Amino acid sequence: AQGANRRDGVFRIGDFFESITGYRTAPAQTSPHEWLMLDEATLAAATNGEVFADPTGQFSKTRQGFKDMPDDMRLALISKRLGMIAQAGQYNLPRSLKRGDGAAAWLSIHEFVNAASSLVFLINVPMVAGYLPYYKWQFAALRKLSKSMFALLPDVAEQLESVMRLSSAACYGGAGFGEGGKGSAPAIDQINGIVEHIAAEIVKELQREHLTTSTETFLEWQRPYIEDHIASNDPVLKSL
Repeated sequence: AQGANRRDGVFRIGDFFESITGYRTAPAQTSPHEWLMLDEATLAAATNGEVFADPTGQFSKTRQGFKDMPDDMRLALISKRLGMIAQAGQYNLPRSLKRGDGAAAWLSIHEFVNAASSLVFLINVPMVAGYLPYYKWQFAALRKLSKSMFALLPDVAEQLESVMRLSSAACYGGAGFGEGGKGSAPAIDQINGIVEHIAAEIVKELQREHLTTSTETFLEWQRPYIEDHIASNDPVLKSL
């Protein structure tokens, strides 16, 4: 790339971060509406990579600011991801499969996988685990995080890959997709089981972190418990 979009050479620190995020420094901890304008892939791009030298510490300080997502913001995003996991994976996916709409089911799987992947990084805390990168590197990052000794929800990445592997058979019966043409029923049962297993593991982790006292595994119903821990009264952080 050339001009303003170039990726190498000498940059002022503020110019570098502004070129990626639109901000020269991270938004204030008290400005959740600004944090909401930064998606996780953008934050990942701004905070990934090795720092070889930083004699003044200013670059690292600025970068850490983008990793230091306010906890209220993190909890708000966790609530949103729980809602999408429930909507796409637990509600719309089985209904789409039941009515034989393979395309709708496949799109539901896509939304479910993205929401669950994001949730894993949010649960592991961005300051420690970083952010979920854009789709090309999503599973490479999930696998790396899952292998960490202290990773939370370490099995979710493998389970999500199983869901994707089974998706052709579940959505289209497997004919011509290397699944042997055995029909969709066995794959549907496996996918629904995996989705519910992931939901149950998420609830256990939320309980372990004292973010919920509920055992309900339909994750939409966990959202009020999570949002009770949001200290700010800013309405952008709460679900409608």
